[in-house]
Amino acid sequence: MKERLLEAAERFLDSRLWEKIDEDEVFAIRLTEGNTGFAVVCGPDANGGKGLPESGCASLELYVGDLGIESMLDAHVYTDVFDKSEFAGFEKYFSKKCLIFAAGDEGEPRFVKAMPYRGRQEISDEAELELIYEALLAALALAENGEPEKSSCDAGSSEPESIDTNVEGEDEIEQVPLFEKNGEGFALAGLIDLPEPYAETEVRVDLDNNIMEELLTIPQEGSWECEMIFVPEPKQIKAGEPPYYEHMLMLVNNSTGASLVSEPFRDYRSCTEKPGQAFIKLLQLRKVRPEAIIARDDRTFDLLEPVCKSLEIDLSETQDLPILDAVQHAILHQDKEAQKKAEEEFEKFIDNLCEMSDEVFAQLPPQVLDEVKVLLEMGVITGERAEIIRKRL
Repeated sequence: MKERLLEAAERFLDSRLWEKIDEDEVFAIRLTEGNTGFAVVCGPDANGGKGLPESGCASLELYVGDLGIESMLDAHVYTDVFDKSEFAGFEKYFSKKCLIFAAGDEGEPRFVKAMPYRGRQEISDEAELELIYEALLAALALAENGEPEKSSCDAGSSEPESIDTNVEGEDEIEQVPLFEKNGEGFALAGLIDLPEPYAETEVRVDLDNNIMEELLTIPQEGSWECEMIFVPEPKQIKAGEPPYYEHMLMLVNNSTGASLVSEPFRDYRSCTEKPGQAFIKLLQLRKVRPEAIIARDDRTFDLLEPVCKSLEIDLSETQDLPILDAVQHAILHQDKEAQKKAEEEFEKFIDNLCEMSDEVFAQLPPQVLDEVKVLLEMGVITGERAEIIRKRL
């Protein structure tokens, strides 16, 4: 298996298919195991600078199964959510569920599995290696024979109306080339409809009446720009396990520039109430109830809508959020030396809180003590230092 897989990989690299087709071009493969997969070829520029095994490499991605195909549609076809901010641009690379072959001009070929918001893992399963092998053969057939003309047809009609790669309109269906097994390789079998976007999962949030009544007593203040952002720092529970990635809510007051971030949360897709719960906890900790929230995208809007409705917060949506953009840009491009110095100053501040006498601690301004309580609640201060400070509050 390994020998023929590496041979196919070498032929794929020699073909330089990524230079012959458009970025995000999708083609379908009727796999011999029975499923239809969808594949995307990426050049080195598309994979650069993200710290992934495929960074700076040419790659082939194979998407199989409902969750895999849904992630392919989000990352390569209906990419709106990943085109709206710098943080969202990072998320595209970590949202995929697929099998990946990647190699640079000098690097060793790699075969890795991508799971949504998890670290990449080397593929060891023979069945999965067979799937990526078939995808490489299909890509070679595409490289050797070129693409067929694609058609867009009215749904329910067998006659093509026009030839167009990027089809728009409610009644039109985009088609992509389909390859199937033919002898020792793969060959073009025709065209197949590209799957339509999957239905959004209904957002449910369990609202505690006592907490909501408490929040409703807080006077409303200001208009806040908001986005659920991907956190590009990996976390790991146990050594040897693949790392995982989280999301958090970021809010910026568009009058004062004050910013708030929620505690991080995982797996929002399988548990859609997590962002809403994090939003409620953030408002509780900060004792804030916005007058208005302006969401960056449909996703943020939908996830916060139940809470905003209950708290009488006006919720709207627009992509153009200049204050939030400025804050996000500063975070992503901050000077590393300045960041390190700020972290050291923070650690020194926490150490001082633990070492000062009870009398001095009791004389700290109420605003400082309130901020320390928030840091404890959000898990920023942990371990022995957290226990010492809790006893003093």
